[in-house]
Formats: sequence, C-alpha cells, structure tokens
Amino acid sequence: MKRLTTLFLALCMLFALTACGNIGGQNDEDVVITLGDTGATVVIPANMGFEAQESEQNDFYGLSANQEWAIIANVEPKSDYPDSTIADYTSASAQANEATVGQDLDGNYYFTYVKDMGDGDIYKYYTAVRENETEYIRVAFYCFNDAWDTYRDQFLNWSTTIEFGYDNASDSDNGNESQEDANDEDIAIPLGDTGATVVIPADMGFEAQESELNDFYGLGANQEWAIIANVEPKSDYPDSTIADYTSASAQANEATVGQDSDGNYYFTYVKDMGDGDIYKYYTAVRENETNYIRVAFYCFNDAWDTYGSQFSDWSTTIEFK
Repeated sequence: MKRLTTLFLALCMLFALTACGNIGGQNDEDVVITLGDTGATVVIPANMGFEAQESEQNDFYGLSANQEWAIIANVEPKSDYPDSTIADYTSASAQANEATVGQDLDGNYYFTYVKDMGDGDIYKYYTAVRENETEYIRVAFYCFNDAWDTYRDQFLNWSTTIEFGYDNASDSDNGNESQEDANDEDIAIPLGDTGATVVIPADMGFEAQESELNDFYGLGANQEWAIIANVEPKSDYPDSTIADYTSASAQANEATVGQDSDGNYYFTYVKDMGDGDIYKYYTAVRENETNYIRVAFYCFNDAWDTYGSQFSDWSTTIEFK
C-alpha cells in the first residue's frame, strides 16, 4: 500500500505562501441527529432546534423548533428491488413524485419536488438517497414552499452529512453503538496557526506534521491521505475578490473552479510528481475579513474513489475566523 509520509516534500511547487492569522474557534454546536432506527445520522446545528416526533407513516420524523422545516426518513430492503441499482431506485422514487433526479458534487442522488396538501399548505422537498450493502434510505428535508429560499442551501448542506453505516434489518445494540460512537467522536482540528479548523472523524486518525513549505501539514494515520493549508493576506491581492483569488490559484494548477451547494469555491486537479506517484487534490478556498485560506485535501490518484467524497464533505466543516 502506498504511503504519503514524504509527500509534503514535493509541495513547494503548489504553495509558496506565508501564514497570517489567529487560531479560530470551532463549530461546537453542531450535533449528530440519529434518525430513529434507520441506521442513519445527519448533522444539524444545535441552534436550529430540532425534536424527534411520533410517526406512524415514516421510519423517522423530526420537526424544527420553529415548525418551519422538518425531516422524514425511510428505509427499504434492497431485496424488494431485485436487479436494481441505487440509480434505478432513485429514479422510481422521483417518478412517483413527478420529480427529476439529480446528483450532487459527490455523486449522491437526490430529487426535489413540490407537494400541495390540498388544505392551503404547499411544501417543497429535498430528498437525498443513500445505500448500504442491503438497504436504501431516503432522507427528505422539507419546508413550506414560500420558505424554500431560506432553507434550500441548508438542506443541501445537511444532506452531505448523512451517514448510513449499518444494516437496519440486522440492527443490534452493538450496531447502534458503533454508528453513534463514530459520529460522536468527530473532532475539530486546528490547522496550525492559520486560524482555521476542520472536522475529521476521530476513527480516521490524523496527526499534524512539521512542514517548512506550508502553513499547516497533516497526515492521515494510514498515510494514504493528507491535508495542507496556507493563508495569504488580502492586502497582497488589492481589488480582488475571492472568486478572482480562487481563479488565479486554480489556473496555477491548470484546474477549473467550481462551487459547492453552499457557494463555496473549490477546484480539483491531478499532479504527477514525476517519480511514479500521482496525486489528486480537492482544494477548498475560504476567506475572512483580512485573509484568504486554501485547504487542500489530497491522496494518491488511485485512492480518489475512496477519499474524494470524504474530502468534499470535510471541506464543508472548515471554519476560518
């Protein structure tokens, strides 16, 4: 198995920057919500307020404190859909609601639709679809149609935190513990003196390393993935916006800029180090009042299918104050 132990030695070509800023706080108020007995969890900021409710129609139903949005979740055995893929299952679910299937930046399936309840209430739904070895799960975030502009981006963001880690059909006390414990151990890691933090599941294992080339360098316990972070003062880029800064950074790596569901800028690219090692990067760009920061998650190119979606998920937890 390849390792990233010495990878940081080759990074001077990527970042020739100096650090600036103060160590910031973390979002300690995010909480992991267990979606009943479905085997799934989702992360919701505690200040949103949320309570599970009784439901005879769904495997899980939860309502916000302001009663303007809610979540339902349902699990179905794959054995009920022989010879179907998750794409087939999602398509059938979407068609039942006269909706069109989409995929988010991580390739996860979803669909949105409006439902008129006939009593004057009209709701709009964002339904995320996930799978494990034996089951499909649908997690639907929804609100009143006229509140969609308020909650849409939050629904998309929350959907990236969905974890569906064990089989509902064979659920046991040990299964519940392993799923909940893994989520409860998520930790916010200060990225050196950059003023930024990122949340990484503790069971991934992660250690900060010495680096003369970057403001921060950290290595996964299995040495298959890593993180680097660098900060630049905005004063070095007069009359530039974060879009301009991201574009310049992406162009330097022959990459194209994208935006995630929250509007945050990022770019991905592959780099051949010339020694037989090829790496792929997911670089997230953030800003505060005085600085820009680039946080690059990366791994060997042939491990991208394993880590790429995790990198984009982790990037949503970046705090930079």
